[in-house]
Amino acid sequence: MAISTLGRPNGYTFESSREQLIPIHVVEAVGGTARRRWLQERVAKMAALEGDDTRTFVVSCDFDVAGPWAGAREFILSVFPDIAAQCPHLIDRHSFELTSAAPNLRRSLRVRNQTLTDAASGEEKVRAYPADRAWRNAHGLIDLLDSWKSETNTKSRWILACDDYDKAGTIGSYFFRELVRRRGNWLNLSLIVAVAPGKGKEISETFAIGHPITVTALKLTTETPVVYEKQEAERIAAEIEEIIAEDPIEKELHLHELIGLWEQAGRSDKVLQLRGAGVCIYFFAGLYKDALRCGDGLLEMAADYAPQDEALRREIVIRRLNALIGIQDAEACLQLIETEALKLADRAPVHWQADLFYLTAMVHARSICLSRRLSKRVTPKRNIIFNTCSIGTVSR
Repeated sequence: MAISTLGRPNGYTFESSREQLIPIHVVEAVGGTARRRWLQERVAKMAALEGDDTRTFVVSCDFDVAGPWAGAREFILSVFPDIAAQCPHLIDRHSFELTSAAPNLRRSLRVRNQTLTDAASGEEKVRAYPADRAWRNAHGLIDLLDSWKSETNTKSRWILACDDYDKAGTIGSYFFRELVRRRGNWLNLSLIVAVAPGKGKEISETFAIGHPITVTALKLTTETPVVYEKQEAERIAAEIEEIIAEDPIEKELHLHELIGLWEQAGRSDKVLQLRGAGVCIYFFAGLYKDALRCGDGLLEMAADYAPQDEALRREIVIRRLNALIGIQDAEACLQLIETEALKLADRAPVHWQADLFYLTAMVHARSICLSRRLSKRVTPKRNIIFNTCSIGTVSR
């Protein structure tokens, strides 16, 4: 076992809490049941040294298993019954954040003051939100926990272990970072995060400057992941799909489980369909980085599986371009436009061309540097459309 304490000159950019930040224990070990068992035993030993009312939580943060809110959803749902019983008004106040992180709560909670975009479904959803809207959902959940403990005067110790933290989604890892930064001391919280070997320093540097961070390297049993035979994976996936039918909540909850099963079954068509659905779900939730992660490799997959289906590739390009605009990555937008989008434009329907050049004009207008580069790289025909869109004479 090797232990080191890391300093972080390139620390977190948000302001630090005025109170002293809590220590964080980072564990490096090969993932699997052995590491999970070690975490469970570790938190149990820590709890034994605390009071009888100490609560322990061991959650998995793997994006590929449970999506963007992996870990955070499990943690929130574990305390949800207590909050609902003791402070139902807080559940009502934070219903939007709760249902954003835990879609299954949409069956029982009424979300007040929804916007038209929130209430719309399918093709009616046409508006994207600023990325900081999703960040506010994370902070709303932290406020919920803070208010609950304050109003009930709960002093119990919380010991939280996050397995697969290096595989967490953008919003999931953000929730835990901000939880310990803002309210780690007030919630009487201890945090352990488990990561793959060699990931400790990288993960430590994502937390706020001021956290005392200890990295421990463990040598645990290396395990072979459970992999189904193709026919068995297909059978299980088909059964799950039959059970969830057309239920949008169940589809979202089982999305990544199904992606994993269909990958093992070798069904690229199903994987392409489900990952495309995930991109749409996360995009309209304002989770742009998580949408981009879900959509990584989709263009290549579409080219291999359906090389003649340009409509599919055009849809993937537009979704990805919108997500990149959402995180204000103008350089990546330009690269996507030049390497993929413009190749599809000549044979595309006029309404798709209008969409593309509207978005291109948006990038052009927001970046002087990129606008100079774009003006040199587009053909005269495209430049005419581009400039027309940029002054607003062609609407979407």
